[in-house]
Amino acid sequence: MPLQAPAFFQQVLDLPFEGTVIGDSYYTKPDPASGLRLRIDFYATIRLNEYGGLRATVLHPDRGTIDTVLLSFADHGTFTARDQRAGCGPRTDGYGVIRDWHRGAPPWAGGDFTSLRRAVTDYARLWLPTEPADQLRKQRALDARQQSQDVPAVAQPVTPTARSSHRR
Repeated sequence: MPLQAPAFFQQVLDLPFEGTVIGDSYYTKPDPASGLRLRIDFYATIRLNEYGGLRATVLHPDRGTIDTVLLSFADHGTFTARDQRAGCGPRTDGYGVIRDWHRGAPPWAGGDFTSLRRAVTDYARLWLPTEPADQLRKQRALDARQQSQDVPAVAQPVTPTARSSHRR
């Protein structure tokens, strides 16, 4: 059974930025003004067709890979409920992984992706602004205008108070 990557990335992981799925990888470029892109894919364990989590990679079109992080299903508690029902714990076969050789439901079905989604989103925001540059510039200009309106139009001069300096 394939990983069903389009359904996973677009419906289950449901990231807060637009992207496209090519093969088993998700690509996004949250800021059109930036050259940086984000690729998210499943990372394989030492077994064929077994995956331990997601790999998020920041890419530059000229410089290649800038940074990579592995986000494991086990570390984010993605399949804790499934593994507990199966009596599977750490260091046992099948713990915190998905396999794409079974028929039926997608291999990632039944997972809780809340923590993993947050980790991917935080990582993406670290490297990639999620607002287009023009929107960000407009927002900063609006903020500056609002701050200037809060300042009184005519500043009153401050008169220093006279001090007497008596030295003894």
